[in-house]
Amino acid sequence: MGKTRAKTKDASAYADVKQVLKVGDSAERARLAARDDVAPEVLYYLAGDDSADIRCVVAGNPACPAQADLNLASDPKVIVRLRLAEKVAQRLPQMTPDEIRGRLFEQLLGALARDEAMAVRQVIAEGAKELASLPQGLVYRLAEDSVDAIACPVLSDSPVLTEDQLEQLASARPQIEEGQPDERLLALARRKTLSTSLSERLVESGDDRVIGALLHNVGAEIADATLEGLAERAADKPAWHEPLVARPRLTPKTVFTLVRFVAKSLLRRLRNRSDLDAHTLSVVEQELESRFGGGGSGNGALMERGVDKADEEAVERAVALLSQNRLDSEELSEALMQGDDRLVSAGLALLSGYNLAFVKHVRNATSAKGVVALAWKAGLTPRFAGQLQATWAHIPRQQVLPTTDGTFPLSKEEMRWQLEFLEGLRE
Repeated sequence: MGKTRAKTKDASAYADVKQVLKVGDSAERARLAARDDVAPEVLYYLAGDDSADIRCVVAGNPACPAQADLNLASDPKVIVRLRLAEKVAQRLPQMTPDEIRGRLFEQLLGALARDEAMAVRQVIAEGAKELASLPQGLVYRLAEDSVDAIACPVLSDSPVLTEDQLEQLASARPQIEEGQPDERLLALARRKTLSTSLSERLVESGDDRVIGALLHNVGAEIADATLEGLAERAADKPAWHEPLVARPRLTPKTVFTLVRFVAKSLLRRLRNRSDLDAHTLSVVEQELESRFGGGGSGNGALMERGVDKADEEAVERAVALLSQNRLDSEELSEALMQGDDRLVSAGLALLSGYNLAFVKHVRNATSAKGVVALAWKAGLTPRFAGQLQATWAHIPRQQVLPTTDGTFPLSKEEMRWQLEFLEGLRE
């Protein structure tokens, strides 16, 4: 008796489905297309519906059969293919290698990776960028895509690409406009691990921002001779100073080059490294003494006139951060966002070697050039120099010197002159 009722119910439900497919309006068909408990052939049928809205619902349904998904990959409407790509990208991390390499699914992935719509390819690239089980040909196709937003996530994160393929992709990148960052090389420079060969190829590009990203990447192997050469070129490239000093391994030759021009805070970081031999450490100490009058915190010099109790507390906090190797652009940027101008001023004084009164003088002068020069002297980043102008010195927006390209807008000579000029105004 029970079986008879179940059969009667199933037959009734099937009849209802047939009725919707035959004469149902768009709302009824959409509800049916969203269900995950209907027969696969129903979804297959709806994947060919005249309404793009219905096909879009089917494309997003996880229960849609593989052949229907493959058919939808060539749908004339981008919105349908995009919804399909989003579903596929969401499924990828949960799929086994065998499922991914199934004939129909591999065809589906390939079709979406070749889609004429950039948005579709980009969704697949984002979903595929960190997976090790994807077909190598598909990943390589995405990595050489003509659109940076598609290629770069794969270049940066994919574990599928071989060393030879990475070398080829580094060499065969598209032409870029002069002065624009090479986004593909930047992506390569940020990979979790890089061989000395690939690092050398990136250095040979001559792109300062790419080299800066490479230096920041502790997972990048950089040959000693290459690092020594970069140190020789770094005097007028402040953005390289901190990552050079922080490299996991430094030869004495590299250290001897760096001590000639890096800021006091970076000299202290060199002095605190545990991997330098006694002679190299003595050279660092001598440079601290000759350039800054010793390696102490210098609080007395910092506190020279024009300061109060709150300034003294800010200097103490800055010194504490410095002792933890945390007094840097990131920490001071956070202080800026929190409105802690006193800590920013104390940090600038401590890092630049000027006293707090001079730092306040630069701020009160509301000189964009002076503020940029002070940030440079302190060994901070161009990006932070941009923040400093607007937020700390309250320089009008139209007068702020741009630093969005990752470089200082003034030459080293111009910045040195600006500081000398501002010092002269106080005499």
